[in-house]
Formats: sequence, structure tokens, C-alpha cells
Amino acid sequence: MSSENPSTLHHKQDVDAESHYFDDVAAHRVFDEFTEAQYSLVLKMMLQGVARGGRVLDAGCGSGAWLAALARNGWDAFGVELSPAQVAQAQSFGLSAVVGDLLALPADIGQFDAAILCGVLHHFPSHSERVKVIKIVAGVLKPGGVLASIDPNGSNTFVQLAFHLHAEVSPNELCLRERELRAA
Repeated sequence: MSSENPSTLHHKQDVDAESHYFDDVAAHRVFDEFTEAQYSLVLKMMLQGVARGGRVLDAGCGSGAWLAALARNGWDAFGVELSPAQVAQAQSFGLSAVVGDLLALPADIGQFDAAILCGVLHHFPSHSERVKVIKIVAGVLKPGGVLASIDPNGSNTFVQLAFHLHAEVSPNELCLRERELRAA
């Protein structure tokens, strides 16, 4: 059984609804969920083998919490985010980010030593879109580059409960189970 809710299931992300939702969120919140030590630990695991100073793309960077953590830990970080207000937040912290759709990355974005997707895949309503995002983001990596992704594990009962009780859920968000994330 899929955790994808049939009432919200569609085959394409509603880009406008997603962008507007996160623009509204930016008016009252900055996504910064972890301590500095937690960010460092997760990045160390995600970017194992990527030299400090390497260029890292934060695909779906939101307000820039992971961008800031990348910079604090010695990587050259650059972000792409769908929401103009979230990009403005990231830029207000002195971070490098541009507005862009992950399904249509800007042609001049360049190549990266690594790319991270932190809490991004569950915003794409279909398996085919999740696969497409991964392929597109992987396409901006240098040969041998690292692609790492983390998302809430919907196989965990506490994650399911938190997800379904959470007041701030975008129009496209799904509580994906581990097998659905791994399948992508």
C-alpha cells in the first residue's frame, strides 16, 4: 500500500501552489530545524569524500539553513529554490541562491562536486517526478560527483503522526515511506 494520499495524488507538482505556499511561510518562519552540531554531522555523512572547498548545490534550499551549514563547514555552497521569498531570506543571510525549478534547472548553473536534496523529494507527488528530479540534479555533477538526499521516513509511526498533525504542509507534500524514497 502506498502512503501517497489518493485525494492529493497527481502526476505533476503544482509549481505555483508550492511556490506561493513557501512564499507565505517565509513571512513568518525560517526553516532552521537543527543545531549547528547536527547540521555538521549530517553533512559529514552526506558528503563523505567531497573535499572541503568543493562546490555543493543545495537543490531546494529553502531559506538557506543547509546552505549556511555548508558554508560554515567549508564548502562553496549555492542554492536553487522555487520560492522567491525563501530565496530572499537566504540572500538576506549572505548566502548564494537563485529562484529556479528543480525540474528545469537554469542552463548556466554550472557543475558541482556534490548536490544535496534535504527534505525535497516528498514535495514531488509522483515517483516519476522524484526520479526526474534526481536525474536532473545528478546532471549538474562533475564526473564522480556525489548526490545525497534526506527526507522524513514515513515508515516511522512518529513521522507519520507528526506529518499528519503538522499544521504547515504544502499542497504537494506526501508522507513517503522508506521504500518509496529508495525506489526513487
